Amino acid sequence: MSLRVAYKIPFLARALRQRDKARRTVEILTRKNVELALRLQLAEALARDEACALPDDQAPALTRWRDIREPVWTSNRRVCVYVCFVRHDRVAPHAAHAMAALRQDGFYVICLAVRNDVDAPMIDPGPEVADALCARANAGWDFGAWAAMFRRYPQVWDASGLLLMNDSVIGPLRAMDDIWHGIARSPASVFGLVESLDVQRHMQSFWMFYKAEALRNATLRAFWRTVRNLADKDDVIAAYEVNTIQLCEIAGLAHEAVFPFEADDRRPANPSFWGWRRLAARGYPFIKTRLLTETPDDIDLSDWVAVLRAAGLDGERARTLLAASHSPKETACGRARW
Repeated sequence: MSLRVAYKIPFLARALRQRDKARRTVEILTRKNVELALRLQLAEALARDEACALPDDQAPALTRWRDIREPVWTSNRRVCVYVCFVRHDRVAPHAAHAMAALRQDGFYVICLAVRNDVDAPMIDPGPEVADALCARANAGWDFGAWAAMFRRYPQVWDASGLLLMNDSVIGPLRAMDDIWHGIARSPASVFGLVESLDVQRHMQSFWMFYKAEALRNATLRAFWRTVRNLADKDDVIAAYEVNTIQLCEIAGLAHEAVFPFEADDRRPANPSFWGWRRLAARGYPFIKTRLLTETPDDIDLSDWVAVLRAAGLDGERARTLLAASHSPKETACGRARW
């Protein structure tokens, strides 16, 4: 029986309305609790230097760091801080592809390589891939790495635009000129690529872009001072990723998802997984690596290359990058953390 029919049957309609009301109540209470906690965090960060109050193992700025090619800061540049886990001695091919594409789009790209042994020898991917190369010990996931970059190099705040990205996706699989032009025209100052309803409405954090006005915002800066090295990925998601929209609203920053959520009757949650076909059809230029390597049983990916190709995306390039990034040599020293 469809929901449309069920709502026309009196006793079913009453039960469904009660269920809907209960869900809305839970959503409102959850949001209020999240906003309250976030406001308290920001107030504390504005009042004092948060990193100094944290134990050494939780302060991102105190995690072991090594500059291999130090960033050279110039004014009026768009900057990308690209965080990638280096399994062996080199950046994975799909990460190198992403950074090279960003350089072609005019970004000054800082590769922040996360490693279990930050002092181990590493092959530099070269200036045609990344303008600067830094290595950081493996702690705090991507938010800990980005927070450490803000602390170590506050010049990042003076960029004309800042992209925070990690290596959890393969792509871009097409030119992104239309996306960058749309962002430039938009009145919003904070952008995510994909909007998700998983846990609560938020913009997924693997790709976050801040315009200059957002980078000048005291509340946004305070938020990054509250970030600490959390060991559990789910804790990072709960503490930081799912609060992206609430943070913008508290800070008074207009926000926009390039690919806003569209209702999916089958699974109204994470579109990067359950709605990957719909995203591809809309021109979404990436695909989640974990979707391809750890596919849930109820997601059909048997024709994923053909689906991407039909949507005008470079499916063959995606397959090649996936194979190269997950070859035995690349995976011999451990599994990626993103």
